[in-house]
Amino acid sequence: MKWSIPSPLRLFRKTTRVFFHVGPHKTGTTSIQHALLHQGEDIHYPFPKVRGPGHSHIARRLIADQDGRSGGNLLMETIEGQGWKGTGKPIVFSSEDFSLVASHPHAVRCISELAHHWHTELIITQRPLPDKVYPRLQERVKHGVLDAFDGTVFSFDVLSNPRFFPDFNENFLDSMLGLARWKRCHIVMVDPGNPPFLTRAFTNILGVPISSPAGFERINAGIPYAQLRILHGLHRDNPDGKMHALLERSRLMYAELRREDPERAAVPYPAIPESFLRQIKAIDSVLSSRILELEAKGLAVIHRPNDPRAVS
Repeated sequence: MKWSIPSPLRLFRKTTRVFFHVGPHKTGTTSIQHALLHQGEDIHYPFPKVRGPGHSHIARRLIADQDGRSGGNLLMETIEGQGWKGTGKPIVFSSEDFSLVASHPHAVRCISELAHHWHTELIITQRPLPDKVYPRLQERVKHGVLDAFDGTVFSFDVLSNPRFFPDFNENFLDSMLGLARWKRCHIVMVDPGNPPFLTRAFTNILGVPISSPAGFERINAGIPYAQLRILHGLHRDNPDGKMHALLERSRLMYAELRREDPERAAVPYPAIPESFLRQIKAIDSVLSSRILELEAKGLAVIHRPNDPRAVS
């Protein structure tokens, strides 16, 4: 049986429906953004103006305009400028950086105004925090931010800074739900071992078929520890080097290392310190309890990979 979200979509044929996907990082966002970007005529998805399939350019402009000096609402201007009002097709904004907007008043005002004018639903993709520790640290190094890694030792406590990692905070869900008066809130429980589930969940949420382009299922997968050390060295020696060029070079160097010294290439990631792991598990437990509470009170629709209703 196909799981259909209880929503009278037939009433919205001429209504502007907006879906606001806040990420956060390392929850399958790149894969689903590629799927949305290549969806064709079934949805409206603003074309990204920077490298990548998401709308980080919109999120960053909302965050940068802290005092509202622009005087406008970039989200609503994007929709109206494209002529997307009243077409009946879902409009989707998606960026990992939207998870950072809660502490920026102008961004919150724009989001709240959007939700006030049109039928707007929130989508949060959620993944257990212990599973995100290494991927988030990898992401820092991949972008040349070396504060969390000196080439040998990780600084795990960098993840405790809510300014840059709000999803490692027990108040994250409530911060996102409190941004606006959403018509509905969705929390998609991501399972990295089940890539098709993410597109099935978005299919049910948006009410139109979503499918991943071939080859994009693991477009932003993690990298081995030996390669991360190589990448760290490349960033350190080429601080102005372009991320994607250095990442590709690290792949080639890692492939050569595997041929010449398989044992060194297979070195595992160091263990997460027990004290930090306890801290992360405690926060994750609070978030998990909050998800169940939101579901019980009807404040959010939870999409789970193991729910038989979610299987097409």
